[in-house]
Amino acid sequence: MINRKINEFKTQQNAIVIASILSFIGILYFLQDYIVLIAISAVMAYLFHPMYIWFKTKLKFKSGFAILSTLLVFFLLVTIPIATLIYITTQQALELVNTLSSGGIQSASNALKDFISSLNETTQKLPIVKEYELTLDSILSWAQNFVQTVASASVGFATSSVSNVANFFTKFIIFVFTFISLLTKGPQIVQTIEDVNPLGPEVNKLYFGRMSAMTTAMVKFQFVIAILQGLIGTASLAIIGVDYLAFWFAILTFLSIIPLGGGIVLIPFGIILILTGNIWQGILLLAVHFLITVNIDNILRPKFVPKSASLDPALTLLSVFAGIGFFGFFGIFIGPVIMIVLTTTIELFVHYRKGTLDDLAAKKRQKFSIFNLKKS
Repeated sequence: MINRKINEFKTQQNAIVIASILSFIGILYFLQDYIVLIAISAVMAYLFHPMYIWFKTKLKFKSGFAILSTLLVFFLLVTIPIATLIYITTQQALELVNTLSSGGIQSASNALKDFISSLNETTQKLPIVKEYELTLDSILSWAQNFVQTVASASVGFATSSVSNVANFFTKFIIFVFTFISLLTKGPQIVQTIEDVNPLGPEVNKLYFGRMSAMTTAMVKFQFVIAILQGLIGTASLAIIGVDYLAFWFAILTFLSIIPLGGGIVLIPFGIILILTGNIWQGILLLAVHFLITVNIDNILRPKFVPKSASLDPALTLLSVFAGIGFFGFFGIFIGPVIMIVLTTTIELFVHYRKGTLDDLAAKKRQKFSIFNLKKS
C-alpha cells in the first residue's frame, strides 16, 4: 500500500514537471512574435525600478503617479533622444547614399597612386598573389560600396521600424503596458520564478545576480562608454573636416559596444588619409583613437563593469552578433545576457560533477570564462 502511494506520488511529480515544461514551451511559442518586446520591457523595467521605488518612498507619490513619473523620465532620457538621433541619422544617411550614388568620392592623390604601384611591384614577386593586381578604381569602388552599404542598412533599419504606423503604435502600446506591469510587479515575478525553480535559492541568486550584472553592464556602463567613445571619434572626424557627423556618431557608438570597437572604421580611414597625403589628419585620427578612445575603455570598464558580468572577449563578440541575428538591433543587449545564463549553467554543471556545488555561493562574484575554467 505504501509503495503504491509512493509510486502514485512520483507519477504525479513527473506529470507536473512534464506539464510545466510543456506549458513553458507553449508560452514561448505562443508569444514568439513578442519575445524581443518583452525582453526590452523587462530590461527597461529592471533599470527604472529603483526610480519608481524612489518616487514612492522618498517623494511619497501614490502608485499611479509614481508610474506616470517614471514613464515621463523614461521618455525624456531614452525615447526622445533615441528617436531624435534616429531621425537625424536617417536623414544624413540618405544624403550620404545620394552623394555616393552620384559619384561623390573624389579621386585619390598621386601619393595613393604611387603606393598602389609600389605595392603591385612587390606582390608580383610573390608566387601566390602575383596574379592579383590592385587598381585605384577597385579600391575606390570598394570604399564607396562599403560606406553606401552601411548607410543603406542604417536607412533600411530606421524606415522599416516605422514604416507600418499601425504596427508600430500597437507594439508601442504593448511595450508600455508590459513595462508598467514588470515595473510594479517585478519583485513578485522574480519570487515566483525562484519558487518554481528546483535548483535552490543559492543557485537562483547566482543566476539573477549575474543576469542583473550583465544587464546593468551592457545597458548602463557599456552603453555610456560606447557613447563617450563615439563622441570622441566623431569629434576627431569633425576636426579633420568630415561631414555627416550624426551618421558617423551612430556607427562609431554601435561599434564601440562590441569588442571590435570604432577602430574598425577609424584605423583604415587614418591610414588612407596618410597615404593620400593628408598627413596631419591621418595622424590626428590615429592618435586620438589609440591614445584616448582605447584608454577610455581600458580605464573605465574595470571600474564600472562588475567582474560577475565579465565574459571572454570572444564570447562577448559572438553573443552580440548572435543576438543581432536572432533579435535584431536589441540583440546587442539581449545576446550577452543569454550567454551569461549559458556559461553560468555550464559552471554549475562543472561544480556539480566535482561535488563543489555548495561552495559556489561563496564564489558567485568571481569572473567566469568558459575558455578558462579555474580549478576549484
